[in-house]
Amino acid sequence: MIIKKYTKAGNIIFYIGLLVFVFGLSMNEDIGWKKYYPEHYTSYSLPIMLAGVAIVIVTNFFRKKKKQDTTSENGKEK
Repeated sequence: MIIKKYTKAGNIIFYIGLLVFVFGLSMNEDIGWKKYYPEHYTSYSLPIMLAGVAIVIVTNFFRKKKKQDTTSENGKEK
């Protein structure tokens, strides 16, 4: 699923941020797969999740430019 409102770089950054967030979520003590990670790594889950959210927010700077309509109402250029 590619998000059409972002540029190609924005899409890549979005999915990297999503993967970082899911990785942090999987390390969470209450929600994630605690048995697969050593106990001292679970304290890193919240900073990793916040980093993932921050990366997703950064994708808003990679939006495609809107095309401006240069024609007037009667079809002639302005």
